[in-house]
Amino acid sequence: MGRKIWVICIIILGMMMGMPSMVGAAPSVIWDGEVELPSGTFDFVPTNNQSASYGINNFTDLGALVAANQSAGFSINISDEWYASLGSFWINGINGTNNEPWGPSSKSWSILVNDVPASEGLNKNTLKNGDVVSFWFCPTNSTTFEPIIDEATYVLNITLKPTTVIWDGEVELPSGTFDFVPTNNQSASYGINNFTDLGALVTANQSAGFSINISDEWYASLGSFWINGINGTNNEPWTPTSKSWSILINDVPASEGLNKNTLKNGDVVSFWFCPTNSTTFEPIIGEATYVLNITLKPTTVIWDGEVELPSGTFDFVPTNNQSASYGINNFTDLGALVAANQSAGFSINISDEWYASLGSFWINGINGTNNEPWTPTSKSWSILINDVPASEGLSKNTLKNGDVVSFWFCPTNSTTFEPIIGEATYVLNISAVIESSTRGSSSGGSGGGTGHATIVKLVDEEEQTVAPEEPQSEEDEGQVAPDEDADTDSAEQPDTPDAETEEDKNDLPGFEGIVAVFGLLLSSIFIMKRRV
Repeated sequence: MGRKIWVICIIILGMMMGMPSMVGAAPSVIWDGEVELPSGTFDFVPTNNQSASYGINNFTDLGALVAANQSAGFSINISDEWYASLGSFWINGINGTNNEPWGPSSKSWSILVNDVPASEGLNKNTLKNGDVVSFWFCPTNSTTFEPIIDEATYVLNITLKPTTVIWDGEVELPSGTFDFVPTNNQSASYGINNFTDLGALVTANQSAGFSINISDEWYASLGSFWINGINGTNNEPWTPTSKSWSILINDVPASEGLNKNTLKNGDVVSFWFCPTNSTTFEPIIGEATYVLNITLKPTTVIWDGEVELPSGTFDFVPTNNQSASYGINNFTDLGALVAANQSAGFSINISDEWYASLGSFWINGINGTNNEPWTPTSKSWSILINDVPASEGLSKNTLKNGDVVSFWFCPTNSTTFEPIIGEATYVLNISAVIESSTRGSSSGGSGGGTGHATIVKLVDEEEQTVAPEEPQSEEDEGQVAPDEDADTDSAEQPDTPDAETEEDKNDLPGFEGIVAVFGLLLSSIFIMKRRV
């Protein structure tokens, strides 16, 4: 009799092991939806203490839970039992599912914000539009108290309505000013710098077609304009929680009013419709309902690299005067430019037109981009060494090891003639490595050694040919734009899984199946022996 019972147990055990596992089964979803939270606070009365009332920020996990409760109608059981000591509330139950009596594997309600366990108790976790707060009924790790959501039986997901993007795009601003007529005062006209927040806003408005409502009501006292509305969304009448348009530059609140914030290429200016802190007046962008993002087209990098400069001089032939030849020190801005030209293949157009009077050369163009005819806002090539404008003309600025000489195509200040690199459309960066005296020497060329290098005939912009010291292939002739995708073809592609192999793996019997079969075999053997 005992052996029969043992055999039956083996059969049952085998069958149980062969059943599909219930671990990891999807939890029941109580609700999964979106809520739009108002700014400000609301009065909250906990379930266990109907005589109490607390002012709660709407943009918290509790604010979202109450908003979803009002929208969907599920029940919530919230306690203030530990509020005095913890400053937060406790979830006793949601939709009739209450916390189990405490034990190592008991389930209770846990809070996650954007799939990360909340660091605070209920009502102390601040949210922003677009966040997802979820409540999981699951056990917790007995040591870390982290929720084990893989074992959850219920979940409630609440998404805060994301901020609506009116426009998100790129603009290319011209240098100089434009005439601006405010919405409220059509008889007025102001000269505004294009490279300001207002300049970017007007350019984007012309490009995308959204409406703008700009006032000069406080211009006389503040020297700046006021945004009344964008795309039909106007500032709300002022209250501590009302929304209005705020300006941020590279995610930092603007320090000045509209039109007094100067921008540079690559900056991002954004306009957020949101409330402001009632004390600091900082914009609360987490509660914004609308945003407009404008990126100023970044400066194009022609080349950014390192060149090794040998000791000595080289013979330089300017583009405009092929019969002339000048001995130039390799350790100069011109030496670095010629070395980079030979390495990267971009074109350079250098003139000696003013060499006799200035003792230096003039950059007419780089990579096919030539100086514009002179106006107060025209662009031309400027030289900076370690981010400081060069004090001398081309070839008269000496470099040392580690220096970075950069050439910017930008306008210059009409009074100081300082380059305005924030408005540059092109830049070429060269890091100079000065030859060490201990490296030894090699003969000729730009690869090392001392003395004169072979004459370098520079690119003639009209002929578009390059004649460096050594002959180049047909591929290298003419203007060569920086090859940003040079490694694209050679890059290894990620391996893709073999579909048949994965299917075969899925067809193999699992551990549970093997145990089940083994149990059945054993039971059969015992039954047969019993009959014998």
